[in-house]
Amino acid sequence: MFLRRVIEAYRLEPYKPPQRVFGAKERLGQALFFDPIVSGPRRISCATCHVRSKGAGDGLPVAVALGGGEGVGQERVKNIDAFLIPRNAMPFFNRGSEDFVAFFWDGRVQRSQTGRIESPLGEYLPSGFDSLLAVAVAFPLAEQDEMLGRSYERKGSASTFHQELVTDDVDPDNYQERARRVFPKVIRRLTLAGPREEQSMRDNYVRLFRAAYPGTPVEKLGMAELGNALAAYISIAFDLRPAPWDKYLAGEIRALTSAQKRGALTFFGKGRCAVCHSGKQFSDFQFHGLAVPQLGVGKHGAHVDYGRAGATSRGEDRFRFRTPLLRNASKTGPWGHNGSFTDLKSVITHHYNPVPALWAAQQKFPEEAGRAGRLLGFRSPILSEMDPLSSSDVEEVIAFLSALNSETVMSGQRSASAICPIGDEPVHSQMRTFVAFLLLCVTGAVHGQEVGVVEQTRAPYTLLGKVVGITDGDTITLLDPERQQHKIRLAGIDAPEKGQAFGQASKASLSDLVFDRLIQCHCGKIDKYGREVCWLEIDGSDANLEQIRRGMAWHYKAYEGEQTEEMRNAYAQVEITASSSKSGLWIDKDPMPPWVWRGLGRR
Repeated sequence: MFLRRVIEAYRLEPYKPPQRVFGAKERLGQALFFDPIVSGPRRISCATCHVRSKGAGDGLPVAVALGGGEGVGQERVKNIDAFLIPRNAMPFFNRGSEDFVAFFWDGRVQRSQTGRIESPLGEYLPSGFDSLLAVAVAFPLAEQDEMLGRSYERKGSASTFHQELVTDDVDPDNYQERARRVFPKVIRRLTLAGPREEQSMRDNYVRLFRAAYPGTPVEKLGMAELGNALAAYISIAFDLRPAPWDKYLAGEIRALTSAQKRGALTFFGKGRCAVCHSGKQFSDFQFHGLAVPQLGVGKHGAHVDYGRAGATSRGEDRFRFRTPLLRNASKTGPWGHNGSFTDLKSVITHHYNPVPALWAAQQKFPEEAGRAGRLLGFRSPILSEMDPLSSSDVEEVIAFLSALNSETVMSGQRSASAICPIGDEPVHSQMRTFVAFLLLCVTGAVHGQEVGVVEQTRAPYTLLGKVVGITDGDTITLLDPERQQHKIRLAGIDAPEKGQAFGQASKASLSDLVFDRLIQCHCGKIDKYGREVCWLEIDGSDANLEQIRRGMAWHYKAYEGEQTEEMRNAYAQVEITASSSKSGLWIDKDPMPPWVWRGLGRR
């Protein structure tokens, strides 16, 4: 009864995802999103820091861009020379919504009250952008530490060199000039020039560009066209389905639990959360100071991030950051502009009592003590009007936040890249085989469902789903979003049979890697037992290759002809390393390959 009154008072309405069509522009954006060739050193893609299984972010406190360790998420922090982006990577959920009037933590890309797009390029921003999102997603390609890279003279290295995207006649300190020059060179790299062995891939990009922009010569394309394509893909790939809260607003009274309903009353009531977290996206898209300690590296120096003031140059905007969306918020930690909160309870508590976090920061970083007063001085006055919440209040608000969680409209099967990356240097070595596999494809294809009794080669396709069963060290059962089960045989490897030494250990190893996890399966064949033969991608890593690395499987050389040369070399080298280090099955003096064991009738 009380919650219904709140809904009426706030005039709350359920969110409904827009109807979108996956067309030529989206397909081009899909290719660009997953391809490391768009970065200066060809080593990082948009998908590196925006991973579906990590809440469409990267799961790190602050992003690790060029020069990062191999892999995604935590794997990228292993290299101490990595370029840190001293802000938390914002998730991509619902970014295509027209509700957005500002992007980035500091709102440096925004729509003014008159409707004009404002950005770091100012008057030099090209025309032709389809949306505000299209402007925002283009800028990371021109950021030195994020995707562009640096010159050797400016602390660049082989893994962070911007290559031909920045020429000597451009002042590297002139951001506007640099950005304007970069985008035509990215287009040229994709379509008009490069090594001979990449020609078929460039031809494919030419087809994609022409399909997306049929009236524009390829050589005339630039920042707007790249941004529009990326925005089109991000919009359709990360749109969310209605959450339980939306279903409740639509009349499904059983859509919420009792705890979620109590949490909603606190959220819209004494917690005053809805003052800033308003609208269907649960954000006012304004900028507020929360007195969050910086904890080390900051965008404007050690322990300093001026936030909104860095974009506006106005003193009153210091330490203010854009209100984040709360849809899927419980999936997108760590939280805060610098990822300093590792649980939702501490985030909520900090809103009405910032002292514990400020005190803890000073114990770890004494330099923070001198800055706490300034942070509190710029704290939003709205927060002083919050009543302290009890522990049960906080837990119920967290329960309400779970009612804002939902899956994306587009399944991972369709959203995963169906176009071949060109980059000669993969995003990271663990993805080397995945990239090599994608090099075999031309464009996306939909897989069939029939099961044959002989091996069938298929056009490459991708499945997304949860691993619900482990048969042995190279076979799993996948449950897709449509609740269909797929029997998956891991490509390129052969694990010990159940009756062999290390048979159970191999199965346990694969279970440790993928069981009960959301994974992507990149497939292209049905074997004679009706299993789909695939490469398994988990958190950006190749699970097939990891089984070999752990000494839990052999490189299946009988089928190496189905691999590219790069893939064959990678698998062979990892097997040699595992053998020489006596990992797993290689501890045996004379381990027997499973194909030999089967041939002896020991099945």
